[in-house]
Amino acid sequence: LLFGKPFYSTESHDAWVLGFGDWEDIYRVFTRQGSLSADGVPDRSWVLRWGFDVTLLKLATQAQAVRNYLLPPWFDQSRALSDPDSQKKALLFGVGAWLALLGALGALRSRRGLLALLVLAFGPYFLFLVGYWHADEERYFLMVMPWMALLAGYALWRGYDRVAAIGDGRWAPAGLVLALVALTLVIAPSWPYNAKKVREEPALYRADTDAYTWLRTHTDPGDVVMTRLPWQLNWVSERPALMVPNTRSREVFLKLARFYGVRYLVRDTFAQPSADTRDLLDGMLEDDQLGFEEVYATPPYPAIVDGQPTELVTHVYRLPADYGGVAAIAP
Repeated sequence: LLFGKPFYSTESHDAWVLGFGDWEDIYRVFTRQGSLSADGVPDRSWVLRWGFDVTLLKLATQAQAVRNYLLPPWFDQSRALSDPDSQKKALLFGVGAWLALLGALGALRSRRGLLALLVLAFGPYFLFLVGYWHADEERYFLMVMPWMALLAGYALWRGYDRVAAIGDGRWAPAGLVLALVALTLVIAPSWPYNAKKVREEPALYRADTDAYTWLRTHTDPGDVVMTRLPWQLNWVSERPALMVPNTRSREVFLKLARFYGVRYLVRDTFAQPSADTRDLLDGMLEDDQLGFEEVYATPPYPAIVDGQPTELVTHVYRLPADYGGVAAIAP
């Protein structure tokens, strides 16, 4: 009722920005309310604003992402089949993707109904990702992985059966060894990635989590906090959270902060806003007359960032009570 439609999501506006420019563009201020922007909220008419070249490039990029996740790498072939990154992007890696494809081809004869069901289930979904949303994130393909693994397992089993049938079963041990080797080649590429993730990634969150915990124990439940990671902050601190806008305008930033009643700003270390926004924040925090007050700084937490050892410190600031004297946005 509030938005005049049965289903509403801000991502219905993001869809006309994502993939057409920089990722941070979805955090720009688009509304004309309060003269914050002249652009207006994105809608499907923005396709004409972007133009055919940019739109076709966006569609091609998303289609290539689907290809990289689902199909095996085939180097030295056409550009559509030989993306250098496809080996590490394939959901089951190179060998697993080949096995899944072979399993699908084998199932064409014996499990045609199952394949038709999968195409009918996932085909429209992939078209939705490519044509409307975006496909270049692995999380959108998690529901496909069990089916790919099933097809890959079918290919392994059929291969084992063929080898085991040679010489009245005398080659069965060799078939089993080959199947185990293939299975290892499917799993092994994930080991170093997962080991690195488990070893290094928890340290990247410690400073931010420390700051969010401080907010939970030192602020009122209704205090609104501006952060680059609102979902993460809200979960840990149990405080209302607002995304740091992607803007270079001090007036726009402070007007939004006043409109939403923001009381604190967190300079997260795990994720950073755009370069323009970082410059804006640095300038405001250094302006003594504006009145930002640092209320908490975490201890230095050692971490590995881009392969280099560093120390991460997250800062929490209280916004000036008058928001720099900016005018309120009319409701």
